[in-house]
Amino acid sequence: MKILIDETGIDELIKKIVSGISVELPLLYNPSIIGIKNRGVFIAQRILKKLERENGIKLPYGTLDISLYRDDMSEISDFPILNGSDISFSLKGKDVILVDDILNSGRTALAALRSIMDSARPNSVRLVTLLFNENGREFPIVPDFYGANISLAMEEMILIKLKEYDSIDQICVTKMEVNPK
Repeated sequence: MKILIDETGIDELIKKIVSGISVELPLLYNPSIIGIKNRGVFIAQRILKKLERENGIKLPYGTLDISLYRDDMSEISDFPILNGSDISFSLKGKDVILVDDILNSGRTALAALRSIMDSARPNSVRLVTLLFNENGREFPIVPDFYGANISLAMEEMILIKLKEYDSIDQICVTKMEVNPK
């Protein structure tokens, strides 16, 4: 396992994201921030704090559990653990800033969009990810804002660790075991 980005680097990625969102914020009619569970929640909280401090505004915030919307649920578990979404405001007409840790295949983002559209019709959705792996995309989904663009080889995997969940801030790359078919 190789450390790619340390705590200082993660903070710089979040600053970059906040800077990009801040430029677009005045163009958003009714912005809100939603973090995708699990690590997207913590990244969204960090972004929210910096946005509110730098722009002097208070934004509605919620968390989204996409477990029931995943297309690979049967591969993960017969009995998914549901952590529940917590969105205490209507998404109708909102400009949703949807936050996750990484965009690889696009499946998580697609599941999140399905979940959001099942609950209401937002005005728009802006996707934000800490990392964007172009090589892993399976769907035509690209984040509107991201901290860093990475290119992983087929046998590589990113591990994002955040203090709130893992007791440390770091992003590592590791080699996966490839099982021959």
